[in-house]
Amino acid sequence: MRLRIPHDNAMLADICGVREPDALLVDTVVEGIPGHTLTVNGTAAVEAGAGRYLARVRLTEYRNIITLTDTVTGVTVTQTLFWVPRATGMYRLSLDDNIWWVQDIARHDYKSIFENPYLALMKEVHDCYGTKILSNLYYECPERGYFNLTMMPDRYRDEFRANSDWFRLGFHSRADLPMRIYQNVSYETLQKDINDVRREVYRFAGEEAWSAPVTTMHWDECSDAGLRAFRDENLRCFCVTSRLWDDGHADLCLQMDAVQAAQSHQYAGLYDPKYDMVYFTCDLYVNEHTPHGVIRALEENQVRYPRRGFVELLIHEQYFYEDYAAYLPDYRERVLAGVEWCVRHGYHPDAMRETLLN
Repeated sequence: MRLRIPHDNAMLADICGVREPDALLVDTVVEGIPGHTLTVNGTAAVEAGAGRYLARVRLTEYRNIITLTDTVTGVTVTQTLFWVPRATGMYRLSLDDNIWWVQDIARHDYKSIFENPYLALMKEVHDCYGTKILSNLYYECPERGYFNLTMMPDRYRDEFRANSDWFRLGFHSRADLPMRIYQNVSYETLQKDINDVRREVYRFAGEEAWSAPVTTMHWDECSDAGLRAFRDENLRCFCVTSRLWDDGHADLCLQMDAVQAAQSHQYAGLYDPKYDMVYFTCDLYVNEHTPHGVIRALEENQVRYPRRGFVELLIHEQYFYEDYAAYLPDYRERVLAGVEWCVRHGYHPDAMRETLLN
């Protein structure tokens, strides 16, 4: 026996059921032996044919144990559903591969961090729509003359703190290269990289600006030891970028298998009991679509994944710059297209720091 809809360890926003003042009523589909009698949390399920049983469950807590019992065989199975009401109708903007804006600020005598053109765009987006933004940082960058986060002055710390309600800094990677840098990483190496980035963020931006427990890891591929290091360093809520292709295969993230990759798209999030982590899906790489394409892709996702509950937009920093080989002159328009679509469809800004965690 098992839950098929919603699946075990699914994280459900209110869109998945009927909201009561202190609960969410969710209709479930259970897979069992045809012709048997099943109960779900003590209530008889209705057989709908082909070993499918229907039952409504009442979720009242963040973590809800669902007990499935076959009264003919006496077998009992427990599954888990999470209720995350804050995920309903929310959106967020993430910025990946970030360090060039830090380098620019370090090399100029700006009075404000928002004199940097890239951060000026982000502040424009926030000021217009209230958008919450996470900038995922590299520790070092050799591409434009060597730079690392220790070279960022701390004189803007108060300004980072003052804007930390909407603009946060997170761990992404040691550097852009090598590709898939953490695929076979040791615990100690990744722990050091996390601590190096966090130490410098605390120094130049203040502890308030640190994004924990939410992050997005560079390339999304990580060893078992690396994931344990993330968990021990209180980075346990991951935006993942697994993709499902028309031919049925999936690009896998972290230590997810193909089933988990598919499941991560269906609801607000997916809990991984092995690592005590939460995964939520990036809905759209904004830099891969024209402004019109951004809108079209979000419309398609809304139809394809109607029980998601929120929208995660992600764009990479490097496409903002004119001297980058793949520069996007309509970078601003792409960002605004995604954010404005969310606003028009009733989504509200959220930072995800508490949305999927108890």
